[in-house]
Amino acid sequence: YVKSRDILLEKLNLRRLSTLRERPYQAPFMEFIIGDGRDTSREALARKAAEIHFDRSLGKELDRIYAGSRRPESHGHPVHYIVETDSPDAAKSVVDTLLSALYLNGRLRSRRCTCLHMYLERPNPKSVLEALYKANDEGVMLVRFHPDEYDEDEFDKEPIENACRLLQEYRSRVLTVFWVPRGADLMESVIRDRLGGTRTVLLSEDRSNREEARCILRSMCAGNSVRPDANLYAALSEDELYYPDEIRGIFEDWYEKKIRRLVYPQYADLDREASEKDDVKENEEKNEDLSAMDRLEAMVGLSEVKSVIRKAVNFFKLKKACEAKGTSIPGVSMHMVFTGNPGTAKTSVARLFAEILKENGVLSEGHLVEVGRADLVAKYVGHTAKNVKEKFEMARGGVLFIDEAYSLVDDREGLFGDEAINTIVQEMENNREDLVVVLAGYPDEMEEFLERNPGMNSRIAFHVAFRDYTSGELTEIAKKIGKEKGLTISDGALARLEDLFRSAMRRPGFGNGRFVRNAMEECHMNLADRLSGADLDSLPRNS
Repeated sequence: YVKSRDILLEKLNLRRLSTLRERPYQAPFMEFIIGDGRDTSREALARKAAEIHFDRSLGKELDRIYAGSRRPESHGHPVHYIVETDSPDAAKSVVDTLLSALYLNGRLRSRRCTCLHMYLERPNPKSVLEALYKANDEGVMLVRFHPDEYDEDEFDKEPIENACRLLQEYRSRVLTVFWVPRGADLMESVIRDRLGGTRTVLLSEDRSNREEARCILRSMCAGNSVRPDANLYAALSEDELYYPDEIRGIFEDWYEKKIRRLVYPQYADLDREASEKDDVKENEEKNEDLSAMDRLEAMVGLSEVKSVIRKAVNFFKLKKACEAKGTSIPGVSMHMVFTGNPGTAKTSVARLFAEILKENGVLSEGHLVEVGRADLVAKYVGHTAKNVKEKFEMARGGVLFIDEAYSLVDDREGLFGDEAINTIVQEMENNREDLVVVLAGYPDEMEEFLERNPGMNSRIAFHVAFRDYTSGELTEIAKKIGKEKGLTISDGALARLEDLFRSAMRRPGFGNGRFVRNAMEECHMNLADRLSGADLDSLPRNS
């Protein structure tokens, strides 16, 4: 008969631990039973070690465990363990595989395992850790030194020292497994120094070279019923070693794009848009030493556009210089109209134009704010004017680019589109010094739009016409895009491309430069598909 709960807890060495229910933050721990009823034969455990990419260290330890004869009368542990990984799933699998092997070979008498989280920068009462060891007689203590609180250069060593002291004190009756973060060399050194003659075995993740990583990626492809291609292997470097989660990340990134292109092609445009943005960013980084005007001059074609931009910039520079010397010249509005079909580089030129004006001291910021009808016209009375004024404020010091400006015109007068136009005219007049408005759209529609809005037309000083590219210019654009992607295009291929462009130009809604970029993107993907069926190892370097 037990008179009280406390007597029972004291007898089972659980009284100190029972108080943690009220304060779990002090020493969070959990318990589990080794093994879960799955196949635990030696072959199954060896396969598991290989699957979780711990074959080199854990596989070797399994050989040691099974090398000796089963001696249930023996007591004690010849070694303890350090598991090095950042992955909780990998750590759980390693510990489960290791402890199952030890239990099956009589090296453990209990299937009980306690996992304790040790936060190096938080209080870890010695009495709690000691109570866990005392309560876990003939079981296993898994002590995780939490990576979120770990700094390789500076960390509190006292929790490690306390854990090492208790490992040594209970080393014959409790098996200890320390779980440390990946690359924690200094922490492992501290552990070994504090343990003295007590031996530990390090179980760490296998790292794969390029060829081993390729084999793993091929296996992942087979498991997902998909063929590998050149894009998958392109992420691997000759000189790098890869952890399992890094290889998994490479596969998942590639596989996500693969299913978008092959299984759900309706989402392929998202990749193309992202690629275009990356190309723009890369080109900007490459050209960061060039002035914005130099980059404009380097663009294919656009001779009329470049001429108008040069004249506008020279006028603005002259106006600024005269004002600085106290001489005024007749004022001309800086606002512009860009007219042209899709893909004629209107937005790209507007962005460069903003930078050019900034470089020449005309604008203070030189950024581009691009808006359309949806950004300006609201559904409620009074909100449209507010939206327009907010966009003008955002663009102050730069260029406000209003795409398809004619879409603001409503079928009937007095609607919200008219409110937007009236507010734009007013703000154009109020913001003449440090802001440029560029109205853009198709030539015919823009001409009709300006005729219907004389107040806006009178505030436009420069009309810039973006002509359609010729087939030769489109081919030059294709060569530039190919160079950006690291592709060399043969003369025969260029001739075929020019024929393609010449034919496409006759179709309604031809996309000019946008069509070229899409065509080159398709060529790049087709190249990857062709190479996926080839022996990639036999390809020459830099091909």
